[in-house]
Amino acid sequence: MEEPQYVMDGATLAAIGGILGALTGIISWLLRKLLRSKEEQIAEARTQTEHVEHDRDYWRDLAMRLMSERGEHVR
Repeated sequence: MEEPQYVMDGATLAAIGGILGALTGIISWLLRKLLRSKEEQIAEARTQTEHVEHDRDYWRDLAMRLMSERGEHVR
């Protein structure tokens, strides 16, 4: 018994190549989009962290100043 041989002509190979190329392009675009959005999220988180640190420092300094003033009056 002879095994069937599958032969692809140039048009079929070109179509498969085109489909693979399109898929590669779509995946590449999606990955770039994902990385860009992740970088934006990181930048936003850094900005929020800076605001939180600023607020923390303000309230800590205020509390320290009030405690030192109170301590000076008690003596």
